[in-house]
Amino acid sequence: MSATTRTKAAGGPTSASATPGHFQPRLPLVKRMLCWLQAAIFTGLMGALKTLKPVVDKIFPQSFHPTLIKNYKSRPGLPIRVFFPKGYDHKNPQGNPLPCLFSIHGGGFVVGIPDLNDDWNHHFCNTHSAIVIALNYRKAPRHPFPTPIHDVTALITTVLDDHKDLARHIDPNRVAVAGFSAGGSLTLAVAQQPQIRSRIQAIVPVYPACDFATPTDVKVRLRRYKEGLKGFRARKSDFLVYMMACFNWSYIPVGHDLTDPLLSGEVLPASALPKRVFIIAAEMDLLAHGAWRLACRLAGKPVPGYDQEVGRPELQPPHRLNLDDEAYHWLQKTKDGREVRWLLAPDAVHAFDMEAKLLAPFDKVMKADCRAKRDEEIEIIGKWLWG
Repeated sequence: MSATTRTKAAGGPTSASATPGHFQPRLPLVKRMLCWLQAAIFTGLMGALKTLKPVVDKIFPQSFHPTLIKNYKSRPGLPIRVFFPKGYDHKNPQGNPLPCLFSIHGGGFVVGIPDLNDDWNHHFCNTHSAIVIALNYRKAPRHPFPTPIHDVTALITTVLDDHKDLARHIDPNRVAVAGFSAGGSLTLAVAQQPQIRSRIQAIVPVYPACDFATPTDVKVRLRRYKEGLKGFRARKSDFLVYMMACFNWSYIPVGHDLTDPLLSGEVLPASALPKRVFIIAAEMDLLAHGAWRLACRLAGKPVPGYDQEVGRPELQPPHRLNLDDEAYHWLQKTKDGREVRWLLAPDAVHAFDMEAKLLAPFDKVMKADCRAKRDEEIEIIGKWLWG
């Protein structure tokens, strides 16, 4: 689907039935032009970053590159990045196959490349002796909804069917999908596809974009702000707010139902997902309230109203997650054998575990706090997935 055919998508991936609700509006011409210009700028900057990254890597060598990069005929323009743990001989594997985490990067469906998650993926891989496979997908506005869902679905299926190569390293009983921001949305969507849901045991959407029906101004009002923080976190506005209109316009076709379960969690039934779901959010993120509501609804808990804020107004101890306060963490097992876990990173902004060095390169306090919480997050996710 091209940018010139941005109408309600026909067909596409399977979703649970959506009730009629809000629909993606057609923006006025001037706003459409501004969104297009912003998307073009984002795409250009990302293209420049992708071009310059090999040069930067040579000047400033990193230790967290993937073991290999592989292309599949099912999506030849979307190479995957494969991380094997240190000491594992993928050319001559010995012993039992390894658990596998598919990782989906964010970027508002418009920007982002899997390379930017290399550090997280490498660290998770070696912390838990697991294979991590970073997926890619085509970007909006040239490739809007549901194209990225098709791409991720095709790549996961192809990898798990590749018994001559990658699949022989993977324990089929220990497969999970994690995604960040837009990748969290894709994680929830791809897990609803029958050909995927039957082959994965758990999903981990991290600060997912999982509510397109609630207006941005309401999300801004529900976003937690805290007195006493300095640097980047002292800002009185969420950096995402300046990108939301562009991202939403780019990704969602005009006329599409914004309560579609492939986009929003308001009517997404728990039965459409794997039996184990772990939703992670950042306390100071305008996406957090939607993630909180989704987690509570999937767990059978009372769903928070729009008069409730996530987390606590008080500053929390730095450099660690809070697992002892139900405002920040809980785990619910349901009568039908499902398990839903919620984790809210305290005093943290969107992408705290990924792009802190890009968001605030000179905010040493924030970077140290984010790194500590990222490491603990990775430890918790792996133990929850595979013990």
